[in-house]
Amino acid sequence: MPNKIIIDKDGKLLSIRTLTQEQLNGIVALIKTQFPEAIIPEDLLGKLLPPIKKGYAEDLCWDETMPRWEIRQELRTQPLIEVQVARTSGRLKIINQILAPQKITERTRGIIYPKRPDEYSQNWDNSVWTTNDNPPPKYPIYIISKGRWEKRQTTRYLEWANIPYRIVIEPQEREQYIASGIDPSNILILPDEYLNKGQGGIPARNFVWRHSTAEGHRRHWILDDNISHYERMFRSERVIAKGSFVFRFIEDYIDTYQNIKMAGHNYRMFVIPTNTRLGPIIKNTRIYSSILLSNDLPSLCGWDEMWRGKYNEDVDLSCRVLKAGLGTALFNVFPANKETTMWSKGGNTSSIYSVEDYALLKAQSLLEQHPDITHLITRFGRIHHSVNFLPFKDIDWKRLPIEEREEPKGEYGMYLIERPKTGLFAPKKNLVKVYNEENAV
Repeated sequence: MPNKIIIDKDGKLLSIRTLTQEQLNGIVALIKTQFPEAIIPEDLLGKLLPPIKKGYAEDLCWDETMPRWEIRQELRTQPLIEVQVARTSGRLKIINQILAPQKITERTRGIIYPKRPDEYSQNWDNSVWTTNDNPPPKYPIYIISKGRWEKRQTTRYLEWANIPYRIVIEPQEREQYIASGIDPSNILILPDEYLNKGQGGIPARNFVWRHSTAEGHRRHWILDDNISHYERMFRSERVIAKGSFVFRFIEDYIDTYQNIKMAGHNYRMFVIPTNTRLGPIIKNTRIYSSILLSNDLPSLCGWDEMWRGKYNEDVDLSCRVLKAGLGTALFNVFPANKETTMWSKGGNTSSIYSVEDYALLKAQSLLEQHPDITHLITRFGRIHHSVNFLPFKDIDWKRLPIEEREEPKGEYGMYLIERPKTGLFAPKKNLVKVYNEENAV
């Protein structure tokens, strides 16, 4: 890669986008001084990376029937380099000195240097995407929850966005969840045969699959209970979305294909606004935490259960679906803002994640299930799994004949408004510039 600087061969990539070539040259000069061992191309011109990363669905149908997907054009003309550097405390200290006032952490994937200017932003931070046409999702939404009645992030968002749901809980916690404000009609109690299995959320997930199947649904949504909100990614801005379209579009899109059996929302932290290689969908990869599943998967694949094991059940299921030759679809167009695992009490935090070396146990379990595509790595100071999904990129998505499918509804009536002055997502700033076609950048 002509614009890649290697400080540590085993380090993590950091994308640095500058507004001018002179700024980029200054960063390179400082890196040369601070890291004499760095491998730096002789003719480093800050060439742009390819517009779309391999594995994104650039070859798939994305037309006027889909929500608009646009990358800000100025991002395609700004110099960009990638620096491969270890995220040790010593390395981070030097990198932060070079890139001050920007702040780089273990999790930083990319920045604009020296700082993203105000005039560059569209000032949508205090806006909300909404719609007047808000039909409910086609498929039921289930949330599995344990010990999180006080925070209940996912349910608060769905109630704010007027999206129907049901929450699956254990019987002894029913009164606490009702006292937190949840309508009792939205509560499903886990039957005794799904309790105390020592498998974390696996039994509850299988209950959800059976419950939705018994009600006659083709698919169902299953969400973690620590998703604070969903957003729309448009013109290189992530803005909170209020409406069922964040689910309905994915349902409508998936229903135009015969063999996509698992789909969902990508994490917000992976949908980087300055990434010009980003596409609206990632084809045939893992699906986490906000998942749309086809209820016929077990019968198609000869499984006794939809979910199995104890740890990393969403990654395991993604791998099993792909190994069966079926498709998965991960959507960047509506990312989910999910809280980091182990951040809050409740859920699996006080059960299967409370044991010593739980991170190693999680990673090893996936390695045992899928040794052909999994290996162990160290990331963020602890052991993680790493799964190679490249063998599945060529699984063909088979679209239904046009006479047998109903196309998605384009923009689904979405428009931007100012955030309400009070409530769940009250604005953090006073200045709001609401998007419309006349003032669009």
